[in-house]
Amino acid sequence: MCSRIPIATPTFGLPHPYIRQLFLTIVVPRMEYALPVWYRPVTEREGVRRKGTVWVARTLGKVQRQACKLITGALRTTATDTLDFHAHLLPTHIRLNRSVFNAATRLATLPASNPVRRTFLRCRRVPRFHRSPIHHIIAAFPILQRDFETIDPQRRLVSIPDGTLTTHIARTKDEAKDRMERIMARGGTCIFTDGSGFEGGVGSAAVAMKGEEVRTTRSKHLGGEDKHTVFEAEVCGAILALDIISGTPRLTDVDLFMDCQPTIHAISSPQPQPGQYLLAAFHALLGRLLSKRRTLKIRIHWVPAHIGITGNELVDGLAKEAAQGDSSPLSSRVALFESPLPASKAAAVASGIKAFNARWLAEWKPSPRFTRISAFDSAIPSKTVTRMYNKLNRPGCSILTQLRTGHIGLNAYLHRFHLAPSPLCPHCAAVPESVSHFLLACPAHRTHRLRLIARVGTTRISLRRLLSIKHEPGPVLAFVRDTGRFPRYAL
Repeated sequence: MCSRIPIATPTFGLPHPYIRQLFLTIVVPRMEYALPVWYRPVTEREGVRRKGTVWVARTLGKVQRQACKLITGALRTTATDTLDFHAHLLPTHIRLNRSVFNAATRLATLPASNPVRRTFLRCRRVPRFHRSPIHHIIAAFPILQRDFETIDPQRRLVSIPDGTLTTHIARTKDEAKDRMERIMARGGTCIFTDGSGFEGGVGSAAVAMKGEEVRTTRSKHLGGEDKHTVFEAEVCGAILALDIISGTPRLTDVDLFMDCQPTIHAISSPQPQPGQYLLAAFHALLGRLLSKRRTLKIRIHWVPAHIGITGNELVDGLAKEAAQGDSSPLSSRVALFESPLPASKAAAVASGIKAFNARWLAEWKPSPRFTRISAFDSAIPSKTVTRMYNKLNRPGCSILTQLRTGHIGLNAYLHRFHLAPSPLCPHCAAVPESVSHFLLACPAHRTHRLRLIARVGTTRISLRRLLSIKHEPGPVLAFVRDTGRFPRYAL
């Protein structure tokens, strides 16, 4: 009878994180090859059945289900939604939708030189009948009908002479603060810039100071967080700093302070990336300044945020006000700011991630497995689930998953599938041998349970204390090993 127990397959002998990474980096790219061409996103509305290539999602879902069993070490009778939860993999139809959406955002940001660009723009008007694959994608994700930024890998920026624009990033916060204080003590012009996402809006600001005196300020409202990113706001802050320099006569030596290191790297070494058009505008404006002030020198320094630096705190407050809609006039003409900025690809992808995760949660909550797991866990899909497995070997991953799902080689489970003559505990003979009985009540394991209590450090043990992702799984796995209840697992 024991030989028929559906134990987990110890494939590769690798723990949870490695098998999951193998699936995501090797299997998934092969499954999703040319996905936008042959896959219609699966959509659903209340009272209406799912539309799209549902059968494809179901077929590929079988592959993901097998991968989830290998990742978690769960038994083959475990429900698919529970497997996805513990492997932290989006359900197949949501994962495929996300991949199609990400591919479509790349199409939306193609340069005019790409022949697909014109086709994509024509398809933003979705006909009722005779739709192409691009039509189906845009119909499923209306956000793609926006005017997006262009990312051109062949775009050439205005060349800046060597020594005109230099950057410095300190190794520590204290070193950066000391450097800033020394620079300001010289009495030269210092400009602090910042970008902020606040209460659904995105804005940027720049403040020019000489010593402790505030000389001038600039602010710019970019739009909503669903269309723009804080990175874009940081680059706009640098553009506002150039506007301050342009409006200040005979200013040829400036120290610029920013609290975003990625922005500093992007300004000094621009790459084809989201926000490329803003980086190009910065370099173009700097080129025009250099044509008038050939001796202009700008030094960009990193300064840590929220440590009490006066200029940084002031510009942070102005950036938050700009995020709510405040904008100030500029001293020079910046054509880019005269019309609404195009939507950011990075912001669209971030909004998509939130939407797909919200959909996963909305589908997970009505599941009866949600009710079971929420009895001892938060049961919200998150990366915290995978961190629970990081330090466990393969048998430990398998046993922990089986204890959490209830699909484990105890009599209460085995009897359901006619693998045990009775659901009762072999020692108590009156109580079903469930996970809670095995861990908390069975008198046959009293000695081992006392050791478990000592390891946990509290006499009030419960399933929430033993199996929650917020607590260390080592004590409960040691208890299972001590009892010898599952000899096939070398814990």
